[in-house]
Amino acid sequence: MDRGESLNNISTLLQLARRTVRKYATRARKSGFTLKELLALDDPKLSAIIYEPAKKDPAKMSSRELYINDKLDYYLAELKKSGVTKLLLWREYKETAAEPYGYAQFSAKILRHQKSTKAVMHFEHKPGDYLYFDFAGDKLHYVINAETEKKVPVQVLVCVLPFSGYSYVIALPDATLPQIIKGLNKCLDWIGGIPRHVKTDNMAQIVTRSNKYEPEFTAAIQQWALHYAVGLTAARVRKPRDKASVENEVKLTYQRIYAPLRNETFYSLETLNAAIEEKLKIHHLTKFQKLDYSRLELFEREEKALLAELPASKFVIKHRAVSTVGADYHVILGEDNHHYSVPHTLIGKKLALIYCRDEVEIYDKHVFVAKHPRNRKKKGWSTITEHMPEGHQQYAEEKKSQEKDAFMARALAIGPNTAKFAEGIFAERGFRDDSISAVNGVLRLGIHYGKDRLEACCGMAIHHNLYSCRSVQNMLKTNKDIEVQSSQQHKVPIHDNIRGKESYS
Repeated sequence: MDRGESLNNISTLLQLARRTVRKYATRARKSGFTLKELLALDDPKLSAIIYEPAKKDPAKMSSRELYINDKLDYYLAELKKSGVTKLLLWREYKETAAEPYGYAQFSAKILRHQKSTKAVMHFEHKPGDYLYFDFAGDKLHYVINAETEKKVPVQVLVCVLPFSGYSYVIALPDATLPQIIKGLNKCLDWIGGIPRHVKTDNMAQIVTRSNKYEPEFTAAIQQWALHYAVGLTAARVRKPRDKASVENEVKLTYQRIYAPLRNETFYSLETLNAAIEEKLKIHHLTKFQKLDYSRLELFEREEKALLAELPASKFVIKHRAVSTVGADYHVILGEDNHHYSVPHTLIGKKLALIYCRDEVEIYDKHVFVAKHPRNRKKKGWSTITEHMPEGHQQYAEEKKSQEKDAFMARALAIGPNTAKFAEGIFAERGFRDDSISAVNGVLRLGIHYGKDRLEACCGMAIHHNLYSCRSVQNMLKTNKDIEVQSSQQHKVPIHDNIRGKESYS
């Protein structure tokens, strides 16, 4: 303006609205300073003249402004209560205010005050300090029936190291605690170490009681944390910024995994997870916006070395039960209604059974007593010979020998190949429940296919060293014995009257 420029030209030059330029020019003229004096001022003093004050001087406020401003904190607190609305508060306000605002102005003042109280703190994450995890809201699918194209929805667990943004994503059959632990185990394998803390949302599978300072966790997730020597924390209730990193990673998961896979069909959970991992690798190699390095580079350069070493074995969920040793020197695992033997000297004692999916360990207080493979056969018995009294051991051996002799007699009645095959199974596995079941299954095949065919297939199985019931059954189903017999019948015998190929050269 000092150069005679019009407001339109100044507006175009500064890319500001004409009204804004006029407002600034008016304030400059009213300041009492010349243009040179204004330009000589430092920024804070110049800003105080040109821009509006951040807050209005209370001395210049009207009585109705002062009245409503005193009540704004109260209104925000009331709005958090169930059923309280701005309309209800406005009606109450109108009854007490001398000069009440209309509903629109009342709402606008509450909204402005609400924004001014929602300052967001920036969190600086330390490398190797935290791993966040949560489930994505949207599910993925795979097809279990190619003909009907029936889809099965699956939950997607998202884990992220907030410092580097290095993450792990896995599709799980459901959101139960065993599946969460399976996902976390795979996540630690993926990142190749253990952070100092793991932070979760307040999901019911993990947090039994929410608390700002000391949330209570389920026993299984506490066992998991102890196994990996990692601190377990939970986000505060209704504080979404506590888990902003994982929320952001979920959004990236939608963009960089869900979207690229949206038109693909998967016929198993394994193939779906393989595809997820491929997209995840691409995501980690993609450079950050406005930066010249990727999540993988940042992770390997500054975070990976700070992770603790993984233990030799993965965590497996274990359960605990108590059972009294009966006169038969067995305890019962009630969940399966199965009996497991312990040394006969412990009859009458109350023992602890610590069991997982595959094994059952038995303890007398803290002293290890016995270990069995888990067997889910109802009313079944798992017995270790050494647990028996001496007399019982001798009787069991005699009975076992008699049972084996009976099986061998049945096999020999079919033929020598069948007997040799049965002997081979017992020699390979011992005279146990699984080997007895296998031999019994083979002998029963003779009822359906006939003894001659069974004898022939047992001979073939022996020749190929295939000592299993399934191998013999497959041979019978596919008529391998008949094919061999047919090819032998049609084979032309060699004798002196048959000329060879050399006769025609």
